[in-house]
Amino acid sequence: MILLPIALDTVAPIVAAMREADRSEVFALRWTDDDPALVRDIVARVQVGFVAADDKGRPVALVGAAEILPRLWSVAMFATDAWPTVALAVTRHLPRRLRHRRRSRRRRTRPRRPTRSASEPAPLVAGPA
Repeated sequence: MILLPIALDTVAPIVAAMREADRSEVFALRWTDDDPALVRDIVARVQVGFVAADDKGRPVALVGAAEILPRLWSVAMFATDAWPTVALAVTRHLPRRLRHRRRSRRRRTRPRRPTRSASEPAPLVAGPA
């Protein structure tokens, strides 16, 4: 794994080739599905993080955090389909990279919700008996 800075030229290839699950999750929280706008927002807002590249120097994953309130950080990660090539190295590197932010009150991530296909029935909700 090669670590690269978060910059327009390192983030753009990841956004362009983002995994479909990541794409649907990221763009569900945005007003538009505009890739260049997402790249600009990430470069402008992420304060701590890195781009993980494979051994050939191709950007694969972005890990970043932004302080959304004093001492409250929002942490995010998304990747391309080549994520398995850097996954182990990223998960080993992450605690060291974010160690200096441990004085934060808390770190928030948005967990993935399980998705259903259109053919699966919606879960039943029990009403009052």
